Amino acid sequence: MEIRNRLLTMLAVAVICSAATGTAHAFTAPEGDALIKHFLASKKTPDLDPSEMGKALVDLNGDGKAELVLVWVQLGPTYFYNHLTVFVDEGRKYRTLTTPLTGEAKLLGVKGGVILIEQKTLGPKDPRCCPSVVKQVKFRWDGKKIQQLP
Repeated sequence: MEIRNRLLTMLAVAVICSAATGTAHAFTAPEGDALIKHFLASKKTPDLDPSEMGKALVDLNGDGKAELVLVWVQLGPTYFYNHLTVFVDEGRKYRTLTTPLTGEAKLLGVKGGVILIEQKTLGPKDPRCCPSVVKQVKFRWDGKKIQQLP
């Protein structure tokens, strides 16, 4: 019983210290999945159906807290829109930053804070359904906005 009380006291102190410092907790994979599910549901309309095209839980700015990176697509009846969204944990809420992507897009990974995305765009003789020009693009989140790198 005494060990249980000590553990509960230690846990309470840790929670109080964490709350007092105002530091955001790190994302967990289940939290990230739930956040993505909620976010994509909020983007659904009668004409647009959003889907995940890749995600990563990674520290983009070196502050020791993970950000959630999501590449997603809104599929319409005859069109689609791809997006890159970064979710930033601000303790009691999450801030999202979104930028549009060109063509078909999928997340390749994140290395050294650089988000790598593969894009397929239309070539000169491609039908609208079938882009064939593949390129890699790089993005970086600078703490305020998402920037495409040269």
